[in-house]
Amino acid sequence: MTGGSRGIGRAVALRLAADGALVGVHHGGDEAAAGKTPARTEAAGGRACAVPARFGGGGHRAAFAGGHAVSAGQAGG
Repeated sequence: MTGGSRGIGRAVALRLAADGALVGVHHGGDEAAAGKTPARTEAAGGRACAVPARFGGGGHRAAFAGGHAVSAGQAGG
């Protein structure tokens, strides 16, 4: 999930994990921030991991996640 390391994206990632999804939280370089979401998810009994990747735009997100990407990167503005 892009945008899952903070704000609305984190809330969405936590909810998806609570609903049983295995969540990969994307980060472009801030591993510490991205690691907080999986830690909170696992503490609540869900499954998540931080996933480092640099995206150039276009279809890179979908290709990265095998066509199953959820992006909340623009959710906060």
